[in-house]
This record gives sequence, structure tokens and C-alpha cells, in this order.
Amino acid sequence: MRPSSRSNSASFAFRLALDDAKGKGIDIDKPRGVLEADPDFQPFFLAAKERVSNMQIKYIELEDPIEQTIFEVYAAESLGTPYNSFENH
Repeated sequence: MRPSSRSNSASFAFRLALDDAKGKGIDIDKPRGVLEADPDFQPFFLAAKERVSNMQIKYIELEDPIEQTIFEVYAAESLGTPYNSFENH
């Protein structure tokens, strides 16, 4: 995660920042671009990008797109990951 990354390329950090900002009473009910430019929200997004950049990750490479989709849903449900979203955009 680069500090210059925007919400479309740092979506996990953006979700973390939303959660943190909401917990501090920041109004997050704004379009993504407006929120990203909001000086009250920016420190949360920068801190979240830093947090993500310091995370250690592991991954599993799955070639088959159907297997990948099923595994992602299974892993999210099994691990109770709060930041996975399967909503349509």
C-alpha cells in the first residue's frame, strides 16, 4: 500500500478506514470520492493504508474461477471475516 493509493486500489484499507472513522463519529455517508477528499476522513485512510502495508499475508493460488469463488465465500464464512463483501456493486 502506497500512501498515494486511492480507494479503488486500496479497497481493504478503505473499508478499515470507514470502520475506524465511523467509530470516531465521522460522517461516512458520502460518495467514495467525496469521502476520500474529506480532510476529516483522510487521516483514517492514511493510517489504514499504513496498517495494511505492515500486515503479513499468505495466499492460495486457484486457477479455476468457480473454485476461487467458492473458496472465497467458504473462507469468509469459516473465518468470520468482517470486511469481505459479496454484495453486487
